[in-house]
Amino acid sequence: MSFRSDKSDSDSECENISNDAHFAFARIKGDVCLVQASSSRPLSALAAVEVKVFRHEFISIFRFSENCTLHPSDICILEPIDDRLTRYEEDSETVFLARNVMERLRRLTDPRWNVGAMNRNSRIGMGQKNLLHQEPFTMRQQRQRQR
Repeated sequence: MSFRSDKSDSDSECENISNDAHFAFARIKGDVCLVQASSSRPLSALAAVEVKVFRHEFISIFRFSENCTLHPSDICILEPIDDRLTRYEEDSETVFLARNVMERLRRLTDPRWNVGAMNRNSRIGMGQKNLLHQEPFTMRQQRQRQR
């Protein structure tokens, strides 16, 4: 399996996307997921967003899990994924991601990378602590908090 190019890491938490039927990492009700969205933006702030959700199967392999219709406030696109860094097999509904994309997923889901990384535009999902108004703390303090 080969992937053609690399994309630089995104600095913003939520991004707008211009093309249809794209893959992206998204936060859905507090969980980071791989999704394929049918359109980049809802027609209105109240219009439902339809996405296909893929579950992590093995290393860089994701399999289709479910179709979801979500209110726009329940989903936040964290990072669009360049089509050149994915391989989607429609017949088996399997997605393969490039190694560097998997590293970005690890950064999105690892609490050590997310401390202080949230910005004003990000939506804080259910079950997450509001880190916007807390003072930054060291990795050691963070590990102690997790225990």
